[in-house]
Amino acid sequence: MRSILAVLLVLCLAAPAAAEQAGPDDMNRCLCVAALSRLLCKKRNEMAFVLKSGEALYTYDVHYAAGEARFTCAVTESAIYVRGDTSPKILRTIPGDQAFKPLSES
Repeated sequence: MRSILAVLLVLCLAAPAAAEQAGPDDMNRCLCVAALSRLLCKKRNEMAFVLKSGEALYTYDVHYAAGEARFTCAVTESAIYVRGDTSPKILRTIPGDQAFKPLSES
């Protein structure tokens, strides 16, 4: 009985997990993190995703200017919009022709 259970356990552990496909949310979040990191001169791992509050509207928490600040990022077909709840307010629009270029072309 133990040998059958051992074989079943090995088979279960050896079976590959189902691959996940990146969807529009994953791509939009990646674009937002890239835009915020370039805008704030921060590393990508310094931004914490907080929530998705609408269609392609994401909120991040970042340590900025001696404290935690919230940044909202919206991705559209033509641009990326970034707004920071800082003092003074940060409002940036990154046009699509600049936002969607690979880093090597910048």
